[in-house]
Amino acid sequence: MSTNLRRKLSSIVLLIGVMGLIAAPAFATTATSTQNPENPELAQNPELAQNPELAQNPELTVSASLTSNGPNPDVATVGNQVSAAFSVTNKTFKFLKVKLRLVLTFPAGQAIPLSLTIPFAPTQTLSPQVTITVPDFLPKGVYQLTTEASDAKGVSSATATITIL
Repeated sequence: MSTNLRRKLSSIVLLIGVMGLIAAPAFATTATSTQNPENPELAQNPELAQNPELAQNPELTVSASLTSNGPNPDVATVGNQVSAAFSVTNKTFKFLKVKLRLVLTFPAGQAIPLSLTIPFAPTQTLSPQVTITVPDFLPKGVYQLTTEASDAKGVSSATATITIL
């Protein structure tokens, strides 16, 4: 991966972390979507396709994480450190052109989407992380970080939340 692309992704993660902390996170969680091989049951039962575990892209595994270093990793207070991270893995043995979409949702419902297309080598994983100390001026509330990765086979997604008290 080029240095310029690494810097761009690091900047995006930093931006998400800063925006997330300035706006206010809620229950801090880590979510990893387990992608399944193409599932013939989905074609036969449309209700199953609504299950996010079954509707994931079999080529891409994603995760999203917002965690506090406080006593409860799902909750942060002033002075705690919050780590914001995401991960995308190409589970194939071929090169993929992956559209990465990160969405930070604020307590009042505003969302900031960031999108870019990245070439992924076979079995490559991208997993940037940023850690920020919660400032005293940070509004209290719930934040959500959603990671989506898509290619020709569809979309995989994961969402994490954290609460700032």
